[in-house]
Amino acid sequence: MLMLRRFALASLALALSGVAHAQTAPKGWKVDAAASAWTAEAPDHLKLVFYPAEKSSSTFVYWFEDAGERRARLYGAREVGAEKSVMSFNPEAGQFYAQSRMMEGTAKPFAVLSYGWKAKQGKQLAQIILPPGATTQSASYKAAFEQLTAAWKTGVAYAPPAG
Repeated sequence: MLMLRRFALASLALALSGVAHAQTAPKGWKVDAAASAWTAEAPDHLKLVFYPAEKSSSTFVYWFEDAGERRARLYGAREVGAEKSVMSFNPEAGQFYAQSRMMEGTAKPFAVLSYGWKAKQGKQLAQIILPPGATTQSASYKAAFEQLTAAWKTGVAYAPPAG
């Protein structure tokens, strides 16, 4: 559990650093822009996922924790541990929530790191899926987190392609 807390806290610390273009994948990553999500997968199988922004009347933290858990379960695993949500604030970008979950399924345990913010289009959830053995020190994680925080800082929300 301490490792999960370090993931979330390291992520929040990085959130206050450099900006890049939102919802673009680093060179060599596979991208799938579908109605259900925008997913970029690194060669080492780390995934960055943006889900469509949601309109919800529930408080942000309740929505965030519920949406994060629902989406984490899409990976065919069960949750074996979660950290309490933590919030960071940037005067220009607003609130930024983070929560980490350890999941296990048929393979080794893996981490799902959830992040959320408010955008004009609604409440935005994005996740980084760390495959077994991956850490927040990897180049793939740092690239994914840079894209995610750029989206937060510019208020970008994922809008699925029409059709």
